[in-house]
Amino acid sequence: VPGHRGFYIIMVLLFEKLILCISEKNIALFAKVTQSSTVEKADLATDGNRVSPCSLTENQLSPWWMLDLHKPHKISAITVTNRNDSFSERVFGAEIRIGNSTLSNETEFNPKCGSITFTKAGYTQTYCCKGMEGRYVIIVIPERYRNLSLCEVEVYGVPEEFLCVSENSVSANGNATQSSGNDSNNAIDSIDSSTCSSTAFESNPWWKLEFSKTHAISRINITSKAGANLEGTEILIGNSLVNNGLGNPKCATVKNQTGRDLSFCCNGMKGFYVVILFPGNNVSLALCDVQVIGIPVP
Repeated sequence: VPGHRGFYIIMVLLFEKLILCISEKNIALFAKVTQSSTVEKADLATDGNRVSPCSLTENQLSPWWMLDLHKPHKISAITVTNRNDSFSERVFGAEIRIGNSTLSNETEFNPKCGSITFTKAGYTQTYCCKGMEGRYVIIVIPERYRNLSLCEVEVYGVPEEFLCVSENSVSANGNATQSSGNDSNNAIDSIDSSTCSSTAFESNPWWKLEFSKTHAISRINITSKAGANLEGTEILIGNSLVNNGLGNPKCATVKNQTGRDLSFCCNGMKGFYVVILFPGNNVSLALCDVQVIGIPVP
């Protein structure tokens, strides 16, 4: 249309930015990496290999590792993989911070996304950062003499200027079912966490949320029943209904449960179905609240 060509170009550019925003990639692979001292190079933690080799600082006070993204980004998730040997304690106690300050500025501290509390060799943990903004991702063990070692650090996000759609809980837009029982909607009723869905005691019980269109899922929050142990529970997202959707790709597995409220980053995984599976024999799956955070996509 004459006189409107510029408008259409702008709309195309905005759409491209939106699509990238809901299809986040590991941006750590393209960033500049430094650390407080070097025994093994800092960029070994961003080589795309979770197994080995790993970065390593000298034994020093407050060792740190820093990723420079060159400009501010919105960070949805950070995944850290520990070294798989007898020195796996070298990540314990580290803090993950995101912001626009570097460690050389002692009067300013970047906000914390999470703390590393595991020591298991070869273990991988994902931290939901919920869109925290900053140019730098810093992992530091504060105020202690330690070595800091990281086998892989993955950072998922987009540049700050990208026009992300505001994400909300879309659970109420779906239809909930489960392997047995008729109270599956209690997990998405938004009333409170005292009303829960619950299956019978059976083999491999599941709970499923079905949408009318494909959604890009960034995060899933689960509140379990008081006293319930969901260790080993799997969260699956995809478009397949074969075997009630149990063959869809996995977003996460519940590990090291420490309370009722659990949160898992799914990094824009797409699907019609969200399935929560509790593997085992003679077990019951009870869910008091399931919040699926995401947006519908074309």
